[in-house]
Amino acid sequence: GPVAMQTPRTVAPARPIPRQTAQLESLNAMVEAEPNNHFARLTLAVAYVSARLPDQALTEYRRLIQESE
Repeated sequence: GPVAMQTPRTVAPARPIPRQTAQLESLNAMVEAEPNNHFARLTLAVAYVSARLPDQALTEYRRLIQESE
């Protein structure tokens, strides 16, 4: 028969996995060290999206937009 869609057992908010956390920390450090490094900031924003942290991602995207104006 058809396979039923798996439903998540918990409704807890998604937390980034440790590997993502380490990546976010190193990207954050890079952006803090080089605030004008747009590529590092963009990479950080994309990493926040991957880690399901959309608010933080939006913050970085907004900074990129402000810096480009």
